Amino acid sequence: EVVLSGKTTDNGFVHITALHDGYQGWVKLADLAKQPKPFTANAKICQPFAVLTAGPDVKSACLRQLPFGAAIMITGPREKGYLPVMGLDCDGMILTGFIPEAQIQPDNEPCNEDWTDWAEKFIGAPYKWGGRSAAGLDCSALVQLSLSASGIDIPRNTGTQLKALSKYLEPFEHHKNEFERGDLIFWKGHVGICVDRQQLIHANAWHHNVKIEDRQEAIIRIASSFDKPIAVVSGKAIRAIETTSIQG
Repeated sequence: EVVLSGKTTDNGFVHITALHDGYQGWVKLADLAKQPKPFTANAKICQPFAVLTAGPDVKSACLRQLPFGAAIMITGPREKGYLPVMGLDCDGMILTGFIPEAQIQPDNEPCNEDWTDWAEKFIGAPYKWGGRSAAGLDCSALVQLSLSASGIDIPRNTGTQLKALSKYLEPFEHHKNEFERGDLIFWKGHVGICVDRQQLIHANAWHHNVKIEDRQEAIIRIASSFDKPIAVVSGKAIRAIETTSIQG
């Protein structure tokens, strides 16, 4: 869902703010539509893409692909391993159909709190600056989506993420180089997630996709073109935060 600021351009674009994280940008006014009726989500998609089918069967017609994190409403009991759901189409119209139960995370059930595991589901997804789905995403979107799937909401861009996490940041030059799974490493304009003590996962324009690579090799390569890392946030510090929304 978005709200309009009232700013428009001569070629039909309108300035918007996303309600879920405050992200701002421009879209074509013709691509927006009013939500036809109240929609109360009670679950999310927990795979890079989930196929919405007309019936509870692998041979049933494909209606749409819903992206990771898409809000849906489970509308009935399980049928043959599928759940009947309601969701929103790209034009704002209501969709109904079936999605495999394994691809749905109900809001009332414990979620996987290992956000690195969520990030690893996007390995190979193409890099797209400003993108926020497995069809194409950037570094900060990978972090935002992964943490959100673990129940932690953070802002959209690296700058606002740094601001929101400011009290938990440790300057990179002061870090003891003892990285653990889930730690976040920030550059100016870039961010990655530690897979373990040696490896990093990030969406990056060098590989043009989401990639796991040696952390130190990535640091050296990025420093040669841009700059050194500026900060680290430990996964333990993030897990200790009492609120599930860190919006700065």
